[in-house]
Amino acid sequence: MTLTCQLRGTVPPPLDEPILTAGWRCGIDLHPIDLTDSDDMAWLRALVWADHPDRACRLDQATQAAMSGQLPPIHAGDVFQLLPDVLATTPPEAVACVFHTATLAHFSSEARERFEHLVAELSGDRPICWLQAEPRPGTEPRLRLTWCEYGHREHTWALGHYHPHGAWIEWIALNRTLADGKCTIGRT
Repeated sequence: MTLTCQLRGTVPPPLDEPILTAGWRCGIDLHPIDLTDSDDMAWLRALVWADHPDRACRLDQATQAAMSGQLPPIHAGDVFQLLPDVLATTPPEAVACVFHTATLAHFSSEARERFEHLVAELSGDRPICWLQAEPRPGTEPRLRLTWCEYGHREHTWALGHYHPHGAWIEWIALNRTLADGKCTIGRT
């Protein structure tokens, strides 16, 4: 399966950089979808707007790809209760990364603040790379990377703007190194 996306802007994304691989992954979802359940799949498919057949096709392709491989474990429940234990099971040699897209948009402002505090707090035990693709007020970039360490958000970088359904991305990050050389973003 290939995803396509139009590149916009004058700063090219770091596509020629080595690709990072996920050594371990899992998910947390309040109500995970069971890909083998016809009712769950019918509900998921109903969420795709009728005038977006390309997105329906991508969903079908993604479902088939997911069903043909080994799915990561998905923990059902509240992120506030589960995230500390899930992060504790991350292999010690791996960089812990928290990633979410269009998730905090569904939280109340109090829950968003609580989540941001939780991620920072959990970095007291180990550094956390926090990648978020979330709607932002006004013209703020949606795609951001935050390095959390010692229980605090140490640095946040705006990486780019993007279409909510992935039609285009505008990369804005230039050469930057995170946390004293632990991670590099942009182009070198």
